[in-house]
Amino acid sequence: MNNPITIRASSLGELFDCPARWEAKHVKKMHMPASAAARLGTAVHAGTALYDQSILDGNPLTPDEAAGAVVDAIHKPDEEVDWDETSPREAESIAVPLHGLYCKQIAPQQEYVAVEATCDSLTITDIGLTLTGTIDRVRVDGGGFGIADIKTGKTAVGADGTVKTQGHAAQIAVYELLASATLEQDMTAPAQIIGLQVA
Repeated sequence: MNNPITIRASSLGELFDCPARWEAKHVKKMHMPASAAARLGTAVHAGTALYDQSILDGNPLTPDEAAGAVVDAIHKPDEEVDWDETSPREAESIAVPLHGLYCKQIAPQQEYVAVEATCDSLTITDIGLTLTGTIDRVRVDGGGFGIADIKTGKTAVGADGTVKTQGHAAQIAVYELLASATLEQDMTAPAQIIGLQVA
């Protein structure tokens, strides 16, 4: 194929769930407003990324200082948001505690080497696809390098706190390929899905 189709790793779940919706959004570029749940997840990602990057940079912020990015992402979105029955204030009341939970209980147990790493495109010419993506975290532990992906929302994390991994396998596998190609390191440690439960 002369013009490979570009697929973001984060969109693979939607591709497998509803190919027609995926095509409308990612091929035909038809956009709908983001949902309140999606914006909440974006806000948590913004705050936790700022927190983890500050540690990597050697200028650590407190969880409360980094929470400003959570609040800004909710109240100053860079996209149209359909809040439906959830108000921005309600979203903030959920997102800020999730951010705090991550910073105080999860982040201290991790050793990251990259935060929100934008990966080089990986083109698979045989099938005409170019894979792209931004990886939440690349970590290192006794097993080597591995990726960590943060998930929020009722569809991602069950009421008992268990992460629902169904539908994420392809996304995680693509993240590992992209991280390995970009960092020139084999991803030998098991991938992690960090689930932050939304009540």
